[in-house]
Amino acid sequence: MEGEEAEINTLACIEVHPTTSVRQIAANIGIGRESVRNILKKHKFKPFKYQVHHHLYEADHQRRLEFCNWFMVQQRPNLSRFILFSDESRFTNLGMFNKNNSRYWARENPHVFRQGDFQERFGVNVWMGVIGTRIVGPIFFENPLTADQYLQFLKNEIADFFENLPINEYFHIYYQQDGAPAHNARRLLPTKL
Repeated sequence: MEGEEAEINTLACIEVHPTTSVRQIAANIGIGRESVRNILKKHKFKPFKYQVHHHLYEADHQRRLEFCNWFMVQQRPNLSRFILFSDESRFTNLGMFNKNNSRYWARENPHVFRQGDFQERFGVNVWMGVIGTRIVGPIFFENPLTADQYLQFLKNEIADFFENLPINEYFHIYYQQDGAPAHNARRLLPTKL
């Protein structure tokens, strides 16, 4: 296949499936990869990388706004040094989306996103925290994180970290966590003393 026919077929492939790789297009229409790249360049197509973002719920935006407002009215200098920022991630044996090898071909940047949700696969959860200039963790959970596991973690592992803090920091620490289901279970709510 040569010339105009190769060009039309290449552009048709991109229009129908903008995530198709140069290698796949070349194999489908029977021309070399460099020819595909030249055709795409001629028609001003560029390979844009996906941006991965965390799945947000409807109420998350309001919570973030409330936190920012609270943070701005605090009268404590260097307050961010006293917040234990934490998160956990799930690593699986099923592989992950590799944004470095995935492209979306277009003439202008479409700002494409791919939603990630890694709490539903087999693997291991890893928790880490950052406070000031210190890293806390990593702490590994073999099974998907449940409220019971998280409660044990709060009582045991994270308590060990707090015991080693200087007393002047201990009483000023804020523990930040996200909206993971295990963080919001009823059994984690404070009880009356």
